[in-house]
Amino acid sequence: MTKKRQSIEGLVVKFDPRNSSQKLAKKVFSSSKVLFLLGDAGVGKTFTALGLALEEAVLHNPFQPITVCRPAIEATTERLGFLPGDINQKIDPYLKPIFDCLSSLAFIQGPTTIADLFSPVSFAHMRGLTFNSVVILDEAQNCTNEQLLMFLTRLGSNGRMLITGDPSQSDVYPNSGLLDTVRKLNGLEGVNTITFKPEDNMRNPLVNEFIKRLAKQSVQQLRKKSNEQDLEKLFC
Repeated sequence: MTKKRQSIEGLVVKFDPRNSSQKLAKKVFSSSKVLFLLGDAGVGKTFTALGLALEEAVLHNPFQPITVCRPAIEATTERLGFLPGDINQKIDPYLKPIFDCLSSLAFIQGPTTIADLFSPVSFAHMRGLTFNSVVILDEAQNCTNEQLLMFLTRLGSNGRMLITGDPSQSDVYPNSGLLDTVRKLNGLEGVNTITFKPEDNMRNPLVNEFIKRLAKQSVQQLRKKSNEQDLEKLFC
């Protein structure tokens, strides 16, 4: 049976969950104002967030661009230095992983362009904003507690947030506030967390072995130490 695709102004969304965690995320997001998507590298956190955001966005008429945010932190010890251009050009390199997922999730035809779909925002310019549409915060393991508090308190009455992160690969460790924030918000109505599993890996099977042998602590190990609610029992 062919699924009905949602479209508006030449945008056709085709988000089909590829693993059990993505299917669970789709169910849970329908009743969430804020959804954390945690998991090791390669499990499809950004892919899932963008798919859910696109499905949510096309329901609104007129279409509301998806707000996207990512901490401006280079990986490990790499430093890009000064980036030329306006604010959008400066933060584009950090948002590339989000845009790269687009071709797998949507088909654009007619007058709609990629620029019409997204509204990038940086933490440096976030004070005073209110998000009344769907928002993606990617790579949240590189946010401090203060940044996450600022981001979360931008939530408007009609806003919804998708926050992705891999706590085992933080470039601001030990100052990452992601796990601390998730734990403190555990049990709050409207806020939920999905933790992806190693078998959800969408990259090369070797990735799981790299994580197992090289990472100091996988997300699954971190999960055992937290009080995360088992959402599978509630939604499946």
